[in-house]
Parts: sequence; structure tokens; C-alpha cells
Amino acid sequence: MRKINSIAITCAIAGIFTLSSFISSAAIEAEENINLRHAINEFKQENYAEAYEQFLQYLPLGSPDAAYYLAYSNIDELGTEYDPVQALAYFQLANEWGHPTASEYVVQIEPHLTAAEITAANDFAALVKSKLVVPHSSAFFEITDEPLPKRLNARPPRYPREMSVAGIQSWLIMAHIVGPNGRVIFSTPLNSTLRDTMKNYLRIEDQWRYEERESFSFMTLQLDFNMDMSKSDDLKIVKKTFDDVYPLAMIGVPEHLMFLSDLSRRENQHEQEYEFMQNISAVALMERAARGGYIHAQRSLALRWRREVWAEYLINRGDLTTMTLYGALLHGHAKDPQLVKRGAALIKTAADAGYENAAALLPYLPNTEE
Repeated sequence: MRKINSIAITCAIAGIFTLSSFISSAAIEAEENINLRHAINEFKQENYAEAYEQFLQYLPLGSPDAAYYLAYSNIDELGTEYDPVQALAYFQLANEWGHPTASEYVVQIEPHLTAAEITAANDFAALVKSKLVVPHSSAFFEITDEPLPKRLNARPPRYPREMSVAGIQSWLIMAHIVGPNGRVIFSTPLNSTLRDTMKNYLRIEDQWRYEERESFSFMTLQLDFNMDMSKSDDLKIVKKTFDDVYPLAMIGVPEHLMFLSDLSRRENQHEQEYEFMQNISAVALMERAARGGYIHAQRSLALRWRREVWAEYLINRGDLTTMTLYGALLHGHAKDPQLVKRGAALIKTAADAGYENAAALLPYLPNTEE
């Protein structure tokens, strides 16, 4: 089989590894989460066969980045044999699943293949899609109009001085379950953060108070650590942060995809318009991070974006934290009465599995199902 000239494709990926720091430790959580970053690292270290096997593991999640790397590997014989048919199929999948540049290579490869080979590529892509465990869906459930309890006392945590001095922007996104007495009875971070930041938050969480309600409430909140600076200095720091993170996000590193997603959302929430972020889609970046196996992004989509496919995926994997939080979200806020019942059932299931945070909610649930 005559080989396709792969120079253009090679150049597109080769340049990504010239960065002086391949993965910034500031955006990587202390608790290890095996995800697509590890496969990309193997690829960077030229352990192509190991990288190829790892990329394959993310196809059932529908990862556009995994499909992109597999396509490139098939064209350049990196860890696998030369196979332009599979390369086309993987580039097609990467494009369909939201990779920003995969379509360019579909156009490059197709003219070099016969009609039969293109049909074979289409069939192979269909086979891969048939094995998806997380469909590409943006479906979410409707919530009631009832307002969340107001915060009455919420002293912000102290920002670590060394981070402030270094000009590092950061934020903490928390999922809270607030009891009827207005106290936080369960919380967990939804983004990766440095240990000191989380420790400082936990020191003051017990002092937080909300309005009292008849039952518990689920909510997510974002704590921004704002440094004392002029607007022009703030812009410079945001731009530097963006410039540092963007290249790593674009090569598919899940932690950086999520960081960039949250950064773009944060600026929109603060009604700040930065030209360099105008074409950034927060949800598309979060999806790429989740499909790269990053559990923080998966939980964020389930709990902050109310994406049903990600909630079901995590619940089916036995994630008791998500089961409890999603159950609280459904029970306390879903419009559909059947979803309210399911929320209570999820909490009970997590409690039966020995999850103490779920057991703490049982006194506030109905004693019997209708």
C-alpha cells in the first residue's frame, strides 16, 4: 500500500512537545487520577506502543483527543503498523466528537484512498461508536424555580500567601449539601486545587451558615481568590495564565482543558470580556476533559451542568460521592416527581453501601416510597 505523505500531520503534533514544561504542576491535583495525560506523557517520551494501548482505553468514553492521537499513530507508524484506513476512521471520530483540527486531516487523507477503503473506514468508525459507554449527549433535567437558601455567614478562606505573591490565579469550586439547620453537612471540591487552599477552606467551613429550610439543599459555588491589583494588572495575569494553559489544553491534557474551561466561565461570570477568550467554549473543553478520563470534569458535568449521561456513568461505576450528591440534587431540585424519588433512592443506595455522607442524609428523606 502506497504511503500517504504524513509531513503536514507530523508537523501539527511535533511542535506541541517543544514546550519547556510539558505539564504544569500548578494545575495537577495532589491526588493522582489516571487519565489521558498519562498516555500523552508516554507519547512525549516516545513510548509509542504503550501510549497507543493507553489511547485505546479512552475510545469507549468518546475522547476526541485519544482518537486524534490514534489516527496520527496509524499514519506515522508510532506504536502500531501503518494503516491509513484506521487513521481516516480515527480522524473522522475525532472530528465528530469535537476535536478542533481533525477535519483538516480527513480532507487530506480521503483523496488518497479508494472508495472501498473509505467505506471500510466508515464501517470501522461505526464499530468504535457502537462501543461507547458515554453517549455524546447534552441532555439535562429541569430544576424547580425555588431559590437556594441564602448564605448568612460565609467567611472566605485565606489565600496561600506564596500563591498570591507569585501572581497565581486560582479558585475553589465546591459542591455543598446544606442541612435544614443551615450548616454544611457534606462538601467536596469539584476542581483540582492545591492542598493548602483546600486546608484553608476546611478550617472555616464549619463557620458557614445558610438560611434554615425544611430539608437539605444541594448547591455548587465558586470561591474566587482575588488579588489586590489594578484592572490592567488583572488582565495581564489572566492573559499569562491563558497563554500558559492554552497549548497544553489543546494537546488534550484533561487537567488543563478543565482549568481553561473554568477560567473562561469565571471571566464570563464576572462580566469581563477578554478578546483572547471569545472563541472558547467552556462546555466543549469540559467535555474533552471528561472524555479523557478526568473525574473532576466528569463530576462537574454531572453536578454543575446536570448532564445526565455523566451522572449515570459515574453512578454505574459505583462512585458513591457522585451517587450521593446527584441524589441530593435530584431529590431537592428536580421538577419531575419521578426524578425526586430516584434521588432519594440513590442516597439510600449509597448509604446501604456504607457511605457515611449519604447516611447522614437519611433522617431527612421520606420513610417510605410512594
